[in-house]
Amino acid sequence: MYRVMIVDDDMAICYVYRNMKSWKKHGFEIVLEANNGRQALELLEKNSVDIIFTDIRMPVMDGIDLLKAIKQRELDIFVVLISSYKEFEYAREGLKFGAVDYVMKPLTENALDESLESLKKYMNEKSENKEVRNMISDVMKKYGVNPDDSLIKNVCSYISDNIGTDITMDDISSKFGLSKDYFGKLIKQKTGQNFKTIYIDIKMEYAKMLIIGGQHKMYEISDMLGYSSADYFARVFKDTFGMSPAEFRKNS
Repeated sequence: MYRVMIVDDDMAICYVYRNMKSWKKHGFEIVLEANNGRQALELLEKNSVDIIFTDIRMPVMDGIDLLKAIKQRELDIFVVLISSYKEFEYAREGLKFGAVDYVMKPLTENALDESLESLKKYMNEKSENKEVRNMISDVMKKYGVNPDDSLIKNVCSYISDNIGTDITMDDISSKFGLSKDYFGKLIKQKTGQNFKTIYIDIKMEYAKMLIIGGQHKMYEISDMLGYSSADYFARVFKDTFGMSPAEFRKNS
């Protein structure tokens, strides 16, 4: 469940929001409520949430200032603004400061349904992108590559962005404007491994990420990675990690 904080100075409205069925339907749960932005920040010092739905106009600290404070403190929280039609321009200003969405008053179940559906998709994509970045960072660390090495980082990113495609040395060296031989020498020099080893490692680390996610069957993961059969994928996985994909899922 995604943890939600509601910020609004009108407790009657908070009660209405709290009892809407859309939250549970989409996998969200209201765990905190605050009367204004300052109280919200105080609560965040000892509690964590994934999303904040905040009114714009509030005493003490309004929704826009709360949004700015969250960004300034680099808190990993998604913010949705709740505004009236008269505050539309103000809401647009909030989007510039990083709000992911805004919904109009009075908030209805249908409007909340649409917002939560879009928000969940956006959050899942952001989470997946973060996992991919972490995966690439782990592969680079494994080979002792400087995290600021743009070539290796871009090579790993290109492989992960095209994870279901069969990428050859000719393909990727051409992509980076290098000859095949020179590209191969650079990869060997920077990682101590040949391109094929790096390529398989990225695919297998991506496979681990998908297996841990638990949303796909093994044959689906095999297809997503571009393997001709699930059996072949399983053999490559076992050669890399010493256990089958099924064993890895059982132990993870």
